[in-house]
Amino acid sequence: MRIVCLVKNKQPLGATIKKDEDTGEIFIARVIHGGLADRSGLLHPGDLLVEVNGNPVEGLDPEQVIQILVQSQGTILFKVIPNTPQSTKSQQPALLYVRAMVDYCPLQDPAIPCPDAGIVFSRGDLLEIVDQTDVHWWQARKLPSASACAGLIPSTSLFKRWG
Repeated sequence: MRIVCLVKNKQPLGATIKKDEDTGEIFIARVIHGGLADRSGLLHPGDLLVEVNGNPVEGLDPEQVIQILVQSQGTILFKVIPNTPQSTKSQQPALLYVRAMVDYCPLQDPAIPCPDAGIVFSRGDLLEIVDQTDVHWWQARKLPSASACAGLIPSTSLFKRWG
């Protein structure tokens, strides 16, 4: 068991969660590159979420856990059972840059797992791909960007399926 303490400002935590439908357990699904959770280095995909600010999350839906987080200000305490140890920072591949050939809006995409974590881009935009670990949803930044936080975009495999 690990206790993680993050100080939340007005920015999002930069992590998404999912529920294992068989066990009812809540897991960290992804950590957004450059977000608060990523910069802390303390939360990782696959970590089992046990408590948020002393509230057990067992049996809750992800939306209920998100409401606890939305209502929390300042310091947030997570109790997590870590996924197998990993050194993701040293295993990251080189950055990839791509030019968008289509317009994309995550709020209009019913397939995106977390629309608020997506980024809007237009044909011709330059995107810096910072994480390709998910087969369907990559993390990217639109360039030039003052934001250190990446957002979700569909991977090339998703675009090929839509095409």
